Amino acid sequence: MPQLLQEALVGTPSNSFLASQMVFGNELKQRQCNLRHQANLFYERLDLHQQHLREIDRRHLQVQERLFGVEINHFPDRDKQLRTLEGQLMQLEQQRRESELTFWHDTVELRGTTL
Repeated sequence: MPQLLQEALVGTPSNSFLASQMVFGNELKQRQCNLRHQANLFYERLDLHQQHLREIDRRHLQVQERLFGVEINHFPDRDKQLRTLEGQLMQLEQQRRESELTFWHDTVELRGTTL
């Protein structure tokens, strides 16, 4: 965690004398409150992102298991099933990439304000 964010969350700047000269009483408390709020927003978004990735990973594993079953068995429509399952894997990989990009986009502003 960046030092400024850590200081804001615990409420004790590393150089409290200098900080109190630059930012007085209520303004300092307001800034600390804003930083806490931004940190909470960031970590809530991070938690949501991680949950989403875990769900994608779970579904990816299920499709891989089904794909393995189709590969070792010789069903009459085996080729069609293989294409369908491989397409599902590609969709899940695309969802993962989109999730990563969305997370980055959603948190750019939050990361900028907490530094």
